[in-house]
Amino acid sequence: METIFEIITVWLMDLGIYFVLYFLMAGLAFFLLWKKFTKFYLPRRIQSKPKANDAQIRIEIKRSIITLLLFACFDVSIYYMEKSGYTLLYSNFNDYGIGYFFLSILLMFLMHDTYFYWTHRIMHHKSIFKYVHKIHHESIDTTPYTAFSFHPIESIIEYSISFLLVFLIPGHILSLIIFQILSTLYNVIGHMGYELYPANWYRIPFLKFKTPSTHHNLHHSKFNGNYGLYFTWWDRWMDTEFPETRERFEEITKRPLYREPAPSA
Repeated sequence: METIFEIITVWLMDLGIYFVLYFLMAGLAFFLLWKKFTKFYLPRRIQSKPKANDAQIRIEIKRSIITLLLFACFDVSIYYMEKSGYTLLYSNFNDYGIGYFFLSILLMFLMHDTYFYWTHRIMHHKSIFKYVHKIHHESIDTTPYTAFSFHPIESIIEYSISFLLVFLIPGHILSLIIFQILSTLYNVIGHMGYELYPANWYRIPFLKFKTPSTHHNLHHSKFNGNYGLYFTWWDRWMDTEFPETRERFEEITKRPLYREPAPSA
């Protein structure tokens, strides 16, 4: 009985953290860009004909809640596997040093980028797409809440990278938490529907390989391309990047943000 109570307690605590973080990120982005400063940021809207409506947003929130419920269950399973010594997670910084701590976070993102690209392409296969990934693509014009709007099976696929990481590379518990928070934040940014990256993004030597919001938004509007998550490398290597991605990004970011006209004298 105590074990069941402990599991429920850990699950509820983890779920609470997920709800706060996700709805703080997605909710704040939605409020600022879609409600409060809509007119100001309108020139940076990625899709020229917005299609998102209240019905879409409601169903995205509902599906996101189901995703968070599942994610919390998976976190609890990792928590107990770590307690039983089955994972490569550690809690003492001195075990591997502070340098490795930051390196491990980078490795997590690189591994996730590869994992995401290939699982994403697989979910686009015609024999799988309509059963799993189609739900996510119902949001053609994406909103911050599209980030976790998944079919339950896709939620499992998306979370499974965390299962792989804790068994494949040694990682401090905090590094896994940081990875999960930042990946959630990036997912929200990628589905925001607005391009907030600076106009010279593709001209910065290292950052040009980092996907701006336009990259993933084009995936939602055109479907068969731009499968990458954090970086453009796999799309370029596999020739699946839409050739107009950079041109579209630069066209959007050159638009001046809206300014209220000066009052007439």
